[in-house]
Amino acid sequence: MAANTFADDPSLVLEFIAESLEHLDGIDSNLFEYEKDPNSADLIDSIFRAIHSVKGTSGFLGLEEINKLAHRLETLLDQLRKGKRSPSNEIMDALFSGCDLLRTLIEGVSHQLDEKIESEIGEEGDKFNDIMSALNQLTEFTETESKEGRKRKKSLPPKKKVGEYEISEEMLREFQIESLEHLEACDAALIGLDKKRNDREAIDNLFRAIHTIKGTSAYLGQEEISKLSHSLESILEVVRRKNNCNISDELLDLSFQTVDTLRAMVNDPNEKKSRKTAKKLQQKILSIKDKMEKGDKDEDSSDKSAFSSTDPLAIFQNAANQHIDTIKACVARAGEKSGFEASEIDMLFRAAHSLKSSANYMGFENMVKECSVLEELLDDIKGGNIPFGPAVIDMISDTANSLEKGVKNVSLDMGLEQVDAGKAPQSEPDKGDQGRGSVERGGRPKPTKAAATSQSSQQLKTMRIDQRLLDVFMNLVGELIVSRNALGHVLRQLIQGDVQLGEAIKGLQKATQNITRISDEMQRSVMEMRMVPVRHVFQKFPRIVRDIARKTGKNVDLILQGEDTEIDKGIAEDIGDPLVHIVRNSVDHGIETPDVRVKKGKPETGTIVLKAYHEGNYIIIDVIDDGAGIDPKAVLGRAIENGMISRDQADGMTKEEIFNLIFMPGFSMAKEVTDISGRGVGMDVVRTNLAKLKGNVRVTSEIDQGTHVRLEVPLTLALVEAMLVGAGSDIYAIPVEAIRETVKITTSELNSLMKKKAITHRGKVIGLEFLSHLLNISQNGHKMDHDEQMPVLIVQAANDCLGIAVDRLYRKEEIVIKPLADYLAGLPGIAGASILGDGKTILILEPNELVSMATRN
Repeated sequence: MAANTFADDPSLVLEFIAESLEHLDGIDSNLFEYEKDPNSADLIDSIFRAIHSVKGTSGFLGLEEINKLAHRLETLLDQLRKGKRSPSNEIMDALFSGCDLLRTLIEGVSHQLDEKIESEIGEEGDKFNDIMSALNQLTEFTETESKEGRKRKKSLPPKKKVGEYEISEEMLREFQIESLEHLEACDAALIGLDKKRNDREAIDNLFRAIHTIKGTSAYLGQEEISKLSHSLESILEVVRRKNNCNISDELLDLSFQTVDTLRAMVNDPNEKKSRKTAKKLQQKILSIKDKMEKGDKDEDSSDKSAFSSTDPLAIFQNAANQHIDTIKACVARAGEKSGFEASEIDMLFRAAHSLKSSANYMGFENMVKECSVLEELLDDIKGGNIPFGPAVIDMISDTANSLEKGVKNVSLDMGLEQVDAGKAPQSEPDKGDQGRGSVERGGRPKPTKAAATSQSSQQLKTMRIDQRLLDVFMNLVGELIVSRNALGHVLRQLIQGDVQLGEAIKGLQKATQNITRISDEMQRSVMEMRMVPVRHVFQKFPRIVRDIARKTGKNVDLILQGEDTEIDKGIAEDIGDPLVHIVRNSVDHGIETPDVRVKKGKPETGTIVLKAYHEGNYIIIDVIDDGAGIDPKAVLGRAIENGMISRDQADGMTKEEIFNLIFMPGFSMAKEVTDISGRGVGMDVVRTNLAKLKGNVRVTSEIDQGTHVRLEVPLTLALVEAMLVGAGSDIYAIPVEAIRETVKITTSELNSLMKKKAITHRGKVIGLEFLSHLLNISQNGHKMDHDEQMPVLIVQAANDCLGIAVDRLYRKEEIVIKPLADYLAGLPGIAGASILGDGKTILILEPNELVSMATRN
């Protein structure tokens, strides 16, 4: 394998892994849909673009095996796009298998960041070779092409000097990453233009992306890239000036070729073939542009000078003017529309940020300050802190004009006189930071070996958060600091005796109320940040259903509903496995084969509905099939046969209780064990995992009509509203959601039922247990009088109801759940711990476990 290009910067690979896995999630879903609708150009284009992105970035990072596999898949997809091949079963299987292996290889990379990566293949070698062989045969890949792929060198361009000043590897690497993102945006815009030739928004998006690549590449001395992007930008500007803004077939094809060539040049600037292609494309673009301008061949001389000059000041001025032009154009459009769109604010921010970075590199401090002020202003506008109005337009316009004058009048004496022989200006390192790792150019700390090992050895979990939510949270932090200062002010006045006690109490009450309000809002804000659409859980099931249906010879249609329903990210990660077992059972055991369904008068294709929705503080996920259903007599017979229950226990069991038997460890209705099911493990895993999530599962079924499995999971595990109760001398918390109601009874109301205590409540007999008995707590010899009342919580857990008598009933309180240490995690009936406002630590009880303990006693 090629040398590892990311050994010193694992953050690049972590970003690649996250983005690639997102691409693969979308690919799985789109492949499934494409198999149903092979004539959909949108689907195959979307799959192609995603694989193309994985291929490009993996090549940049030196991940050769991933790059090779993605390249083969891309070639096969390209043949499908162009109609050279039809999506046969063989081809679809190869695509699914290839994407599965691609996911395995990418996930494997994250576990190897702390080691010298010799190969991404590892134990998947045989599978990799088999799939590559199959893809080679399908795409008729030549040995010559394979050799070219193997000869591919590390794609990061070498360090380069602009004039006398060296461009760092860090800057070039960031340029590559950003340019590849912009080129992806170009692909999307061109696909849109292929459908609608006069789509002004798509043309604008294409123009802006190419414009950014041109400016940055010119500044970094990547002249060939800058020239080609400038050519395309120039002709797009001509198109934008036209009233109808229509792009021709010839120009569209040429734009596709240009974007592909730019991508190749960004990935490997030293490749000669791409340079030759770039020159030909520039000539073609110029020819078309001349025709469009009706013979006017004059070009902007300032742009030409930027390409011919290697003077760093000239390059900076050219790039800076482009950023300032972007700012002015956005401001002009906002003035016409009386407001900024979110995308325009983002564009303004990127232009200001890029200009600030360039000015900082050149050492022009005044420009850096002006750009920083502009960034802060844009942040306030986006966050809603500053309303749009003429004053805002004037402020941004004045800043742009000031920057424009500064760029025009700037000279090397202002900044670069402090630069020695190609080194960018750097501030003196803080002596206090010595020994913490060296610092590379650009301010990025280079971690020491020990730190790097420690960082990479931990499995990092990341999630994407809407910037709007972060802005809200930051505003709340600001309010909290103000309230904290107000509280400190009142305390200082009290200490110094500068305030009357009554006035001080009012001040403290006001500060406390503000802090309470802000903390509540911060809590809601953080919980909202953690919420993700359940779509991320559902998107893998079309593939699972397809694969099992093909293996079992069944026709199954999966319908997904409520994909936008939000769920806590932690729960979303843990709910996947239980759902896999349930859906797999629905396909394997529930849905009948086509011939059996026809005999029953059903459609040949079975239906499984996967639906999510909110119900109170719970998210409900239903798995409903129209299959054979569950025969309660057969379940009962199998449970007795396997010795799980006795015949006496079986007598009198309700239908619901019988269906609950399928969740017992080792229970299975399968006649033989297959690679899909039959071991009696799956449904036990479902109940166990749901218990960890404080959730519940219910099953209803009718023979030949189908089965309905209902999962109930709390929206979040971090916070819970609890009832504080006393047992012995201790305080405990029981989640309110499990408490149906609270009552008070006397000992005279206690009954005996099968040697156990019970009470009659609302016409029903309910078992009763003392919390102190369940937890084996001493009551210090206290005995209740005959008529003394005691509080009882009527607790609903799963399908059972239990009365739990406590010594004292305190209050309801919202508490934060903290997990117990490993050596305490096995305590029966305990879900976690929390800390009260007075600093006292209490245990949180698990209602389901308490009911089970009472049943066993």
